[in-house]
Amino acid sequence: MRKLGKFIRLVQNEYIKILKKVSTWIMLILILVVCVGYFGVSKIAEYQVKNNRYEMSEQDCKEQLNSNLTYAKETKYEGWEADVAEYQFCLDHEIFQYDWRRTAVTAVFHEVQDAAVAESLKTAIINEDWKAYFQYMLDAAPGETEEDSWLYQYCIDHNLKPDREDATYRLAAQLSTAKAELASMEQQKESGVSVDANKYQKLKDNVQLYTYRLDHNITFDVSENTGWFYSGTLNFWTVFSDSYRVLTFVGILMIMVCGAIVSSEFSQGTIKFLLINPAKRWKILAAKYVTAITFGYCMLLLTYLLSGLGSMLLFGTDNLGAQYFYVSSGTVKSMPGFVYILRNYMLSSVNILVMSSLAFAISSLVRNTALSVGIGMGAMLGGSLIVTILSAFRLDWARFLIFSNTDLIAISQGNSAFMGQTVGFALCVLGVHLFIFLLTAWDGFVRREV
Repeated sequence: MRKLGKFIRLVQNEYIKILKKVSTWIMLILILVVCVGYFGVSKIAEYQVKNNRYEMSEQDCKEQLNSNLTYAKETKYEGWEADVAEYQFCLDHEIFQYDWRRTAVTAVFHEVQDAAVAESLKTAIINEDWKAYFQYMLDAAPGETEEDSWLYQYCIDHNLKPDREDATYRLAAQLSTAKAELASMEQQKESGVSVDANKYQKLKDNVQLYTYRLDHNITFDVSENTGWFYSGTLNFWTVFSDSYRVLTFVGILMIMVCGAIVSSEFSQGTIKFLLINPAKRWKILAAKYVTAITFGYCMLLLTYLLSGLGSMLLFGTDNLGAQYFYVSSGTVKSMPGFVYILRNYMLSSVNILVMSSLAFAISSLVRNTALSVGIGMGAMLGGSLIVTILSAFRLDWARFLIFSNTDLIAISQGNSAFMGQTVGFALCVLGVHLFIFLLTAWDGFVRREV
């Protein structure tokens, strides 16, 4: 315990040095500014999405139908009579939105050959009897496979009205699409056509996951509410889940600390006073490394808390207790949404940890702050570009490079740059590099003369 107490005091001493630096406080303020800026940008994006989301009004749809009707009558292209009848029917019965009725009208005037069936379907459309149309699609529609017709049967059995605003219907439609795509890939496999193994497994997992959610009436899943940059959907979970991008600035701070924590002792001439301490050199080095890394992870947790709080304040607390659902080893599992996002933070931090360790090793080896910080930042910010170039040339040996294994989020989701890459493999590669970096730092600080 006495040895541990001495080591803790060494760490405390290093913390005091870090917090006394003006540059540290400047970076902390910048991280806070970036967090605030992130939420400002997301709020502006929400405003733009709401104002730029153009949905045709009934009047717009009516004008478009009239325009199409006039064009068909004037040009008399092939099949214009059926189009005229379709447009006129929609105008007469005010069918403007592209819902099930619009699809049914197209089927009546372009696909159904039996006049009695067509009249029956027209009556169903006028009376908004979606069950009658769905039953027709089950009984008489040509070319419908079992997977294609599954949605119709499910809606009838569960009295689920086909409404795009209904979350349950949207989930059922997703399951229907996944079933159809999976069946198509299975047919390709049976006929000897090569299919993407990752995509095939993803479809199987999606079918299992959507089925589970339908059976348990789970309409909200955090996994479908991540990444507002790409989805355009802004709510608490999409904004909070994307906040891990701010960690780049935490990484810059960690690299600056790791790159200077050893070399600054030499440049400022304080290294001899430090080594007068009865503690062994390796313990001093270990204290510096532990200080730099724990300081960075404290900043990471602070960013996580600020991001969660900011998301709540600006986007509300709807579905705050939502779960993240996923398939693992053939079983549907779940975790709290907050745990899932914290996991992404930790996975993202691995890249920062390794690059900070690289800066720490260079700092101990060459004792030059600018060089160690510059190389560390260059490696962190330019690594993805290097991987993109190497993967484009299909250089499989590049999977063993450190840069190819730092994006653990993409690797865990099966989106790595190289086929067959796993999280376990990536951690092994990173572990080897991390060991080399720390060994280099130890050799540069402990064995070399001051």
